[in-house]
Amino acid sequence: YADLLSFVNALPANSVMPDIENYVVASDIDSTKQLVSEFVGVPTYLMVDYGEIVSTPNQRNTLQDSIRLAITVAMRLSDTSDLIEQSLASSRTLNLINRLRAHMMADERNSVLGTFVSQIISGQHTFVPFQWKDTASIGWTMAFTLDATDLLDVSTLRRSLSSQ
Repeated sequence: YADLLSFVNALPANSVMPDIENYVVASDIDSTKQLVSEFVGVPTYLMVDYGEIVSTPNQRNTLQDSIRLAITVAMRLSDTSDLIEQSLASSRTLNLINRLRAHMMADERNSVLGTFVSQIISGQHTFVPFQWKDTASIGWTMAFTLDATDLLDVSTLRRSLSSQ
């Protein structure tokens, strides 16, 4: 938690995306559903999801890792929203995730696991419509892959185990 807290405390006072009103970090669907269901009066949120990590050895005997990531920007609508409200929410969240993508592409200051954010998003990425009926949410997801050498630092771990 200390690393995360120091990172958050170092962020500028003004958000680059003030229209995104809440952020969801949860590891299971039930926790996520509960968090999103509590967003009363705070309709716009961002979620980060991650998938499998694929490790492939290369010619230099190191691992090339790829992790699938997805960022969703969504709005929680009322249970009685109509097609016009849903269409407006879809349009607004598409605009927001596109602006977020532009910020990520321009970010030359921050890195994730040793890779600059601008490099992560510069490759292929896909936009997918998002609808979650359990939480009355609608939005867009941007999916992409982070490629890095030895993402989980297994080389260091392997050397430490070999020397025991």
